[in-house]
Amino acid sequence: MNSTVCINLSGLEVAHILRHVIGRIRRHWPNVKILVRGDSPYCGEPVIATLKKLGCDYILGLAVNNRLVALAEPWKEQCELRRCKWRPKVRRFHQFG
Repeated sequence: MNSTVCINLSGLEVAHILRHVIGRIRRHWPNVKILVRGDSPYCGEPVIATLKKLGCDYILGLAVNNRLVALAEPWKEQCELRRCKWRPKVRRFHQFG
């Protein structure tokens, strides 16, 4: 029997969990580089502030919103220009900050 549980955590709750987990990792490996990867539900100010304070790198997805759509417009145009029969999908990645 396969059961899936979905839990919606707030940014503060996610930050609390990250502090705990990263603290445990650092206790054993104090100088290790840590990269946290999370989807858009985990991309909130408390999470980002916690990761910065703990000296971690991070890759967090952002939920689509009007501001991001406007910022992405130049890259969407470039993708349209680069798309062709032998390359039907073109992806671009960008780093904010």
